[in-house]
Amino acid sequence: MKLLLLFSLLSCNLLANDWLSFRGSQSNLGRVETELSASPKLKWKFQTEGPIKGTAVITQQKVFIGSEDSKIYCLNTIDGKEIWSTKLSDIVESSPLILDGDIVIGTADGNLYRLDGKTGEQKWLYKADDRFAGGANWFSKSDQKIIVAGNYDNFVHAVNFEDGSKVWTYETENFINGTPAIEDGKIIFGGCDNSIYVLGTDGKLISEIDLGSYIAGSPGLENGQAYIGHYDHKYFRIDINEQKIVWEFSKSTFPFFSSPAIGKGLIIFGGRDRRVYGLDKETGERLWLYKTRGKVDSSPLLCKDKVTFGSHDGRVYILNAKDGKEIWQYDVGKAIIAAPAVAENKLFIGSADGFLYCFE
Repeated sequence: MKLLLLFSLLSCNLLANDWLSFRGSQSNLGRVETELSASPKLKWKFQTEGPIKGTAVITQQKVFIGSEDSKIYCLNTIDGKEIWSTKLSDIVESSPLILDGDIVIGTADGNLYRLDGKTGEQKWLYKADDRFAGGANWFSKSDQKIIVAGNYDNFVHAVNFEDGSKVWTYETENFINGTPAIEDGKIIFGGCDNSIYVLGTDGKLISEIDLGSYIAGSPGLENGQAYIGHYDHKYFRIDINEQKIVWEFSKSTFPFFSSPAIGKGLIIFGGRDRRVYGLDKETGERLWLYKTRGKVDSSPLLCKDKVTFGSHDGRVYILNAKDGKEIWQYDVGKAIIAAPAVAENKLFIGSADGFLYCFE
C-alpha cells in the first residue's frame, strides 16, 4: 500500500513537471493544476537569433523551443544553458510536441520533423506542400501513435509517429492555422474556410459547422464542448456531439486569434481589442475583462486561481482568474505572441525579441 501511494505521488509530481504540447493536453485545455507565484522573479533568459512565436514544451528539466532563426533549442530548465540545438530547413513558428521523449516540430516550408529529444538528431522527415503554423497533436489507434497537424496546403496530415509515413490526409477549402484538439476519438480543428471540422481517427468527416468567418486559433475541448473564436469578433461554445452552437459571445469589434484556457466555471481568452475576457462557461456571459496596451494573440494559461498570458504591448501578465484583477506584470520590451507554459514551478514564455524568458 505504501509503495502504491508513493507511486501515485510520484506520478502526480511528474505530471506537474511536464508541459508536453502547445496547450498542455491533447484536448487543448490550456490549464495546469499547479500554483503560480503572485510575484515570480526572472530566473534566466536565453537568446535565439529570431522572434519566438511558439510555446515552449518541458519535460525532465529540459525546455524545448523553436525560433524564426530556423532552429529548435533544448535548454536546461535550471539555468537556461543550451544542451543542443538543431538547424532545420526554414523558420519555426509552431510549438513543439513532446511524445515518448522525442520532439515533433513543423517548419514554414512544410517539413514536419521527429527529432531525438536527447540529441536533436533527425529520426524522420515528412513533407507537406506549405507552412506548418500550428503545433502537432497525437492519438493512439491499433497500438500505433499517430501525429496530426494542420497545414497551409489546406490539409490536415496524419503521420505515423514511428516512421513518418503518411496515414491519411483530409482536405479543407483553405489554410489550417491552429493546433487540432483531440477527445474521445474525435479530432476537432478550425480553418480559414470558416468551418469547424470534426473528424474520426480514420480521417473521415463526422461533421462540419460553418461559423461565418475564418478561424485562426486552436479550439479548446472539454466533455464534448469546443470553445473557439474567429476573425469576425465572435467567440463560440459548440456542442460537438449535437453538432450545434450553444452560445456565441460578440461584445467586441476585433478578431480573436487567442485560444481559450478552460476552467471549472469559466473560459479565458484574449482579443485584438487589447482585452482579455473571462466568460461563464455555461452561458457565455462576460464575468470580467482586463485591458492591456496591445493586442492579445497569446493564449492564456490557467493555473488554479491565476491566469497568465503575454501581449503585443511587450508585457507578461498574471491576473486573478476569478475577477480579472491584475496581480503582476513584467515588461520585456517587445511584442509577445507566444503562449506561456508552466512546469517545475516555473513560467516560460518567448518574445519577438528572440528571448525565451524563465520566471520562478
